[in-house]
Amino acid sequence: GLGALGLAGCAGSPDVPEVTGTAAGDVLVPLADVPVGGAYELSLDGRRVLVSRPREDEVVAFDAECTHQG
Repeated sequence: GLGALGLAGCAGSPDVPEVTGTAAGDVLVPLADVPVGGAYELSLDGRRVLVSRPREDEVVAFDAECTHQG
């Protein structure tokens, strides 16, 4: 699971949704758009972020900056 997230962070995607002007508690992506066992990539105020749903009842987010290629 986390390996796939790491690879997704290195691959890049030109059509990543951009989210700006958010505050604590704002919805960044509808839960229905994040598949269980998968991830959703977005740009949050210019930073790429991966939102993952490892289990039905768990959602996590990661900075998508690749640690190998910056």
